[in-house]
Amino acid sequence: ALPKATLAASLVSFNVGVEIGQLAFMSVAFVLLTLLRRWKWDVGFRYASSLVAIAVGMFWFVQRAFLS
Repeated sequence: ALPKATLAASLVSFNVGVEIGQLAFMSVAFVLLTLLRRWKWDVGFRYASSLVAIAVGMFWFVQRAFLS
């Protein structure tokens, strides 16, 4: 429903905003993960958080691929 005259500018500004949000998130994650490396339980935490990420990703995949 956007006017054709502003379609390109709207798409570019939306994509730039998404990329800025991703950079902000990754910057915070990088700092937190760098600080996390100082603790001895780092490996166990990374393993557990990877399993959680896999489980959430599989749940979303099954939900969107087979249940909608």
